[in-house]
Amino acid sequence: MSKQALNLQNDWRQIKEKFQDRFKEKNLEIEEEKLKYERSGEHLTIEKDGRVSAAMPLHSNELQNAKEIVFTDSGVEIISEKSTYVFRR
Repeated sequence: MSKQALNLQNDWRQIKEKFQDRFKEKNLEIEEEKLKYERSGEHLTIEKDGRVSAAMPLHSNELQNAKEIVFTDSGVEIISEKSTYVFRR
């Protein structure tokens, strides 16, 4: 996968496609303005308005103002004005 930063507002269609490619499992919910992956103790929810919720067995994280998403071979990087979170799976 490329390491191109996608803007949540401007590139939402591409984000939806890459999210679906990244998590090719039955544990997906793809809605108009929300993407959700959930499987045995881990989840990642990304909303078009910038709200992000993520959890793995040993940690969880919430962002309110995510601006960009980067899909890489090793994870999904979520970038806000104040922080960055990487969901590795």
